[in-house]
Amino acid sequence: MSGPASDLAWLVLAVVAAGLLLGGCGVEPRVGSPHWNRDACEHCRMALSTPRYAAQLVGPGARVSFFDDLGCAVAAQAQRGDLAEAEPYVLRPGSREDWVRARELRYSDGHRTPMDYGIAASPEGTLSFAEAEALLLERTRSGRRAR
Repeated sequence: MSGPASDLAWLVLAVVAAGLLLGGCGVEPRVGSPHWNRDACEHCRMALSTPRYAAQLVGPGARVSFFDDLGCAVAAQAQRGDLAEAEPYVLRPGSREDWVRARELRYSDGHRTPMDYGIAASPEGTLSFAEAEALLLERTRSGRRAR
């Protein structure tokens, strides 16, 4: 087959292939930079003042929500449908700027976090994110906090 029909078939094939290739490329979500001591936690409305315990949810459409405590982020994600698909991020321990996917770090319990959930990212943490998330959800449901 040659001529205009063949050219059109190749063009359609090229467009479909490009769409499949580009559609499969994941775009890294863009984390935000809060204004410390000015921005409020989207869950409890307390000012973001302690970077060590802060979290953010980066959702579809590049929407960024900030939280003063990882427990607030987990609670908000469980309670609000608009955050269900968002990816949680926390600051790498010891950093004020290096946001990393929360699922990549380890966590420990017993911290004095802003909203008393008590769990924070920690280099010597023994909890996976899934284990920390389960504890935070239980504390949200029961109303019992770490202190």
